[in-house]
Amino acid sequence: MPVRFSRVFPRPPTFSHICPAGRRQGVPEQLLRGNLDELEALLPELTPDVSKMRAGDWAKLAKDINKVATMLVVIKTCYPGANVGRIVAKVPKVLLKSPEAVSADAAVVRRVLAAASNLDAIIEEVPYLMDPAALAQSLSNVCRWYNTQDPVSMIARNPKLLLNVEEADLEADPLYGELTTAG
Repeated sequence: MPVRFSRVFPRPPTFSHICPAGRRQGVPEQLLRGNLDELEALLPELTPDVSKMRAGDWAKLAKDINKVATMLVVIKTCYPGANVGRIVAKVPKVLLKSPEAVSADAAVVRRVLAAASNLDAIIEEVPYLMDPAALAQSLSNVCRWYNTQDPVSMIARNPKLLLNVEEADLEADPLYGELTTAG
C-alpha cells in the first residue's frame, strides 16, 4: 500500500520540483498542492515521482484532475480486466494523451494481441505495450531473441519476458555504455 502524505509524514522532495514547474505553467501553488492531494485520493498509486515523469508533466496532470479522471475511465474501458492503478503507476505519462489517442492505440493493440487470452494482464504487467510502436518493437525483439514465429503466445505465457528482452537487447547493443563511459 502506498504511503499517504500528511503534515506528520511530509511529501518527498519530488514535490519541491513539481511546484516550480507548476508556477512556470501558471498554476498557483495552492491549487497545485490541492489537486495533487486529490489525484492521490482518486488513485493512491498515482503518487508523483519525477523518476517516472518530468515535474512539468506532473504539473500538467495536476492542472486538470477532471481530465485525469476521464483518462482513468478511458483506460479501464479499453483494458477492463487490467488494474488501472498499476498501469498508471508504471507509465503515468499515458494520462497526458488524449482519450481518442488512447482508444485508437488500444484498438491496434487488441488487434495485434488478439491471440492472447490474457491481453489485459499483459498490459497491466507491461503497460508500455499500450503504444503500438513499442508493441511492434517488442514483438520483433521476441522473434529475434527467441527465434519464434509466434511471439504473441510467448508474451501471453510470460509478459515479464519482455522486460528481460528489452534489457538484454539494450546491453547487446554495440553502443551500450559508449555515451556514459569516460575515455
